[in-house]
Amino acid sequence: MARPRHLGKHRGTRKSWRKLAASVVAIGSTIAVGNAILATANTVATPRLPTVPIRGSRRRHDRIAICVPARNEEESLPRLISDLKGQRAQLDLRVIILDDNSTDATLATAKRAVGSDPRFKVLSGTGNPPPGWVGKQYACHRLAAHVDGMADEGWVADVLVFLDADVRLQPDAIERSVEYFGRTESELVSVWPAQCAFTASETVVQPLLAWSWMAFAPMWMTNQSTNPDHAVACGQFLVIDRNIYKSAGGHAAVKDSLTEDLDLARLLRGNGVGTSVVLASGQARCRMYDSARDLHAGYTRWLGTAFGGPVKSCTIAAVATLAYIAPPLLAVGGGGAVRRIGIVGYTAAVASRMIVWSAEHQRTPTIASSASAVAHPLSTVAFIGLLASSRFRQVRGSTSWKGRALPQVAQISQQELAAR
Repeated sequence: MARPRHLGKHRGTRKSWRKLAASVVAIGSTIAVGNAILATANTVATPRLPTVPIRGSRRRHDRIAICVPARNEEESLPRLISDLKGQRAQLDLRVIILDDNSTDATLATAKRAVGSDPRFKVLSGTGNPPPGWVGKQYACHRLAAHVDGMADEGWVADVLVFLDADVRLQPDAIERSVEYFGRTESELVSVWPAQCAFTASETVVQPLLAWSWMAFAPMWMTNQSTNPDHAVACGQFLVIDRNIYKSAGGHAAVKDSLTEDLDLARLLRGNGVGTSVVLASGQARCRMYDSARDLHAGYTRWLGTAFGGPVKSCTIAAVATLAYIAPPLLAVGGGGAVRRIGIVGYTAAVASRMIVWSAEHQRTPTIASSASAVAHPLSTVAFIGLLASSRFRQVRGSTSWKGRALPQVAQISQQELAAR
């Protein structure tokens, strides 16, 4: 008895879909496993700030200018000032804070927190930045210019430290960072604070920051390279040689960048100058956003330029879907080998998240961080959504931050950086 023709077509279609599912889950899980292996290797390869004084540094820096740009930071800034006052550094520290035309009580709270401490200076910024400037870069530019002017008073800084107002410091953080900077060959060291997360939205998204480079960048090569495309940086805590900063053009050279930390590192690398990342090793932490609204506004202002143009952004989104959404979906909806391979990919993704969190925070994973790792597919969906939203806002020219419109720019090319 002949088999109906439509049944044969149906079975052929199902067979084709099974083959496609097997290919997708195999490729995606292979990427996830590879990233988990790389993340594990990076827990050894990524340097950490020392917990004890370093002896025999390659170079010594005694005069340190700490530059803090602050806009609408009335709650965070006094805590940072308190941390800076409590530093045990055997260094000549000067702290310059710029209130960037805040619409809250940042200026008043900063002055109260500083009190009569002669090491601190609070500057008041008025108005918006000049056309073509992002507010943070202009604030950092003004801070560096003020440090230059201190030479007229007989005080010349060796090193600039740029700190965001929401960074929290342990008493030895500045000294350990400067000691490490003196020991390394890099002229820009990005100290990576542990990223804190408390609300549900933070817990879903924030752990991706460290994971995004520890699971994808071979740090034993990245920190030794001067290739601009391999730069990793975090503008929350930067230590840079003052003369190198000036010769490269400082923040003026990246004035319209939405990822100024990365582009500053790329600019230096393009000039043959080394840059590197070091984990704070418990010396510094940061809570970037404390609400879902701020988190969305914060990421959508820069994420769309972090990877380059729309083609690269789409490629990143596609790879993320393939490696971190497809395997768990196929593990649930598939069967046999497809299910087993999907479970392997999903398990590797969760493991990589927990490994990175443990390295970043210097402790065993907590219940909350473990739950966040288990929800990695949801984190991936959130990342893709933020990336798409960021690109959409940039195309519309509606990107803003803290009440200011941001320049409508794409990622700065290496040719543009070289010309500045």
